[in-house]
Amino acid sequence: MDFSAPTPARPNATAASPTTPVTERFLAPDLARGLMLALIAVANVMIYLHGRPYGLRQHTLTGNVVDQVVSAFLGVAVDARAYPLFAALFGYGIVQMIRRRQERGIDEGQIRRTLRWRSVGLILFGGLHAVLAFSGDILGWYGLLGLVLVRLLRLSDRALLVVASIWLAVAGTVQGVIFADPTPRAERSYFWSYAISDPLQAAGLRLLEWLMGPFGLLAVLSAMLVGAWAGRHRILEHPQRHRVLLRRTAAIGIIAGIAGGVGPALLGAGIWTPALPLTLAISWLHVVTGVACGLGYAALIALISAALTASGRDRHWSVRALQATGRTSLSCYLAQSVVFAALLPAAALGWGGRLGPAAAAALALATWAMIVLAAAARGARPGPAEAVLARIVGGPRAGTCDDQGMTPQGAAPHGNRTDWIWLLLPYAMLLLTSAYAGFTGEVGAAQVPRTIVIGLALVAWHTFWAIGHRHWLERALVPMALYYVGLVALCALLLEISPSYLPVYLVCYAIAFVALPGLWAYAGLLLAASVPVALTSALGWQEPDLAVNLGGLALAAVIGWSIRKLEAETAARTAALTELARAHEDLERASAENVALQDRLVTEARESGVLAERARLAAEIHDTLAAALSGIVSQLEALDAELAPEDPIRGRVRISTDLARENLREARLSIQALRPTALHDQHLPLALTELTTAFEQAHGLTARVHVTGTVVHIPQDVEDALVRISREALTNIRRHAGAGRAHLTLSYFGDSIALDIADDGAGFGDPNPRGHGLQIMTERAQGVGGAVQVRTDPDAGTTVTATVPLPGRTAVG
Repeated sequence: MDFSAPTPARPNATAASPTTPVTERFLAPDLARGLMLALIAVANVMIYLHGRPYGLRQHTLTGNVVDQVVSAFLGVAVDARAYPLFAALFGYGIVQMIRRRQERGIDEGQIRRTLRWRSVGLILFGGLHAVLAFSGDILGWYGLLGLVLVRLLRLSDRALLVVASIWLAVAGTVQGVIFADPTPRAERSYFWSYAISDPLQAAGLRLLEWLMGPFGLLAVLSAMLVGAWAGRHRILEHPQRHRVLLRRTAAIGIIAGIAGGVGPALLGAGIWTPALPLTLAISWLHVVTGVACGLGYAALIALISAALTASGRDRHWSVRALQATGRTSLSCYLAQSVVFAALLPAAALGWGGRLGPAAAAALALATWAMIVLAAAARGARPGPAEAVLARIVGGPRAGTCDDQGMTPQGAAPHGNRTDWIWLLLPYAMLLLTSAYAGFTGEVGAAQVPRTIVIGLALVAWHTFWAIGHRHWLERALVPMALYYVGLVALCALLLEISPSYLPVYLVCYAIAFVALPGLWAYAGLLLAASVPVALTSALGWQEPDLAVNLGGLALAAVIGWSIRKLEAETAARTAALTELARAHEDLERASAENVALQDRLVTEARESGVLAERARLAAEIHDTLAAALSGIVSQLEALDAELAPEDPIRGRVRISTDLARENLREARLSIQALRPTALHDQHLPLALTELTTAFEQAHGLTARVHVTGTVVHIPQDVEDALVRISREALTNIRRHAGAGRAHLTLSYFGDSIALDIADDGAGFGDPNPRGHGLQIMTERAQGVGGAVQVRTDPDAGTTVTATVPLPGRTAVG
């Protein structure tokens, strides 16, 4: 099922637009993503500000006029506008990826699995991003929406837009209620973590804030669906073809966004304080027009890209830098958060407690500009986040990734995809246990820096060895042994800090069977089980704890052996199915070849039968009609010789003799037509030359043949038809035109052949002549897929043109 096709009825129709090479990139989508990151940076940086009163949409309130102007501008042009733009581009990119995989011949099931794993990867990225840097993360929410979008893409275009409209009305109501209250508050309603100086407690709060975040982003699904609809019609890829739609969308969307943002700006500045129902309506309108504004931004950027391409300025370094940023938008988005998380929270340098909205916006734009320059310096190489996501989706090497960093082109997935469940488990366990330790206070304040350092080292170590070099898993003993020893050591250090990290350490048991080949996995299992025994005093373990550890060792060994046995059987079954599929393909190919061979044999048998029947008819005419006419001519000539010159019957005898000779010539010409031996040994021009020579000798009509173009082999039936059309035309010229000369022009045009027979006779008075001879020529041409045209002038003679198409012929050597 082609679930990216723009069809109003069924989602399995193919797109009407021409196929795009899978390696081709378009300016508009990448340029939109690059510019979008500037809006995202300005929107996100405001969340890091803390320590002052908060107003509408959690913006900090200051007495500075410049800060107030910036906050008003954010309410009009950025808030609830940047994320819908991001969502529309996300939906557009999903459809792009589906189409590109379909063009590579990947089946629907594999495409759906790829999309699901990509969504899981985004959710993982989002969780880590939220806990480590920014709880307002949208990657996890978009990953969840990606799972929904795969289902919704089965809908037709109209249904997709209807669902987007209905969802926008509902989501706008929910978000409108959440963000409606403009009353200044001393503390935030959420995003508390940035004012907390304890890093571990702040990380735990960020996880909670991240889980709350989707309720403020519900409307982006509508923008995502509209983006998917636009992707079906390739609007951003070919903006020049959709200028009218893009202009209307840009004008209506941006104007609506500005109009819808004026009310919240007045509310936030305290200039206007309407009643609660009107406040709710204004908040709802702000959300709804925000989606329209985000789509308007996308349309405007598409028009700009079309203008840049048309003027040749799309090669300018600044445009290329923005395009490189858009190509690695995932890495650039995460890089912005890394900068903000290092500078702004109270648990870091704490700048967020001193900067106002204006200074924070300047910091955001400066950060974005630096990231754009860094992306330009990387060129066409995929970003690190895109490379990791590509490996999660499937494939051991970060090859040439497409627009959204999915599967590398040409990369084959390594091992069982369920290996990723175990490879992602250390991240999940570290995340959950750190949040638990932060809430319960099991890690003392003095141990927090050490815990953070070890945790980050564990993430980096596992990412580099297991994720970054997945093709080494269960294959390269030395590097995987080094990785496993380091993993056990880092997990042991965390376990020494707090027993809360025991789930992280137990993950080592599973990783032994994922990373180490053969029996070495059991050696790794023994290593992992022996470390807690060596640390018994430090961990405070008693004999029951050691017994549980040994029992866990035995259980892990049994489960690991069972999984490997199952994987081996699955691999054998998969290989057998692959071989069966290959044999089935070979059988289908052989069957198709047999059908083609049978068709060819039938055609050749038919042609042979036709030739045999024509030869039989020619022999019959020769042995009967021609022989009888020849005898009649002989008898009439003998009678003419016996008659006296003055005998009145002698004139009638001579007339009868001429008629018999004429019919004998016609009979011989018919025999020659039925058995065109010249065409078996030489090509058409020579056969026509022989025909005109014979005709000139028989009737005294001067006829010449002229050939233009490259002579090619043509089917026997076409040659026969043209020879017969020529004979019929020459006969008509002799009988009716009173011409002295005839010209035959044979023209080869590559995909067709044309034969012109022109004379210098009297022509026809009727501009549309009809006759038995012309009807015969027309039928012969139509019999081989051609046509006959007649041009006549009473003073300039007549030209008969026969044209026949010639699909794929080779030149005569």
